[in-house]
Amino acid sequence: MQDEIQEDDLEAGPGPTTQAHREMQRNEQTPITQETDIIFVERNHDPARQHNNLRNITVWEGKVPSSNNPKYAFNKQQAEQTKYADAPYMPQLIEASREAITGVLQEELRRKDQIKTALVVNATYVNYKYKGKGDPTDKANYETKELNTYHRGKMGVLLSEKDIDKHLAKTY
Repeated sequence: MQDEIQEDDLEAGPGPTTQAHREMQRNEQTPITQETDIIFVERNHDPARQHNNLRNITVWEGKVPSSNNPKYAFNKQQAEQTKYADAPYMPQLIEASREAITGVLQEELRRKDQIKTALVVNATYVNYKYKGKGDPTDKANYETKELNTYHRGKMGVLLSEKDIDKHLAKTY
């Protein structure tokens, strides 16, 4: 088996470097089927905003995975306005990412002993308007208009880790 790999692989040879190369080739050919959960990254404050109080603010940013991840399957396009208006998107998002949000808040509490916090979601909405001709099932026959907006939850003061669940329940 080892001889077969070395014949097929021009980079093959003795030593750990070429072994790692062969393993990396095999890993690159394996499709990634499971998307990751939401991951938060701490952002630096904007140097263009020179207000003294902004230096005390910590901003964490996370990108919601696509609806291919079963945990975030609710994050999909809604064709009808009534279905869209009735969709409990924010509570579902908070619940799906509760573990990651809790981790961020625990980290901040360890750093600062007590924090004042608000969850803010930067949402991108896409409005599709039918052009009036062509196949209505084809998205190419629609004009799209994007709207970016922020949804801010309620401000809360966290004095201990016990307060996190209560804060998340009240947020949206």
